[in-house]
Amino acid sequence: MVADVANIGQGIDVVPSCFSQEVILPRPTHEKLREIGVPQFLSKLYEIVDDPNTDYLVQWGFDGQSFVVHDANAFCDYSSQVL
Repeated sequence: MVADVANIGQGIDVVPSCFSQEVILPRPTHEKLREIGVPQFLSKLYEIVDDPNTDYLVQWGFDGQSFVVHDANAFCDYSSQVL
């Protein structure tokens, strides 16, 4: 299984597939989440995970439906300043 991690945080993820084809999952924009009434906490958390500048702390998982926290202590410090 091979995944293209270069696109993580860029609005799409390339997900490993059981087949030899890649599956591309679009993610909604931060603005779209606000439009549909997602609570501010979740919208801000989404923004942090989706920001390529925070990839050293947290980034999208291969499935595009989850995220991975790389440094829990640093993420807590960072997120407590912005959430």
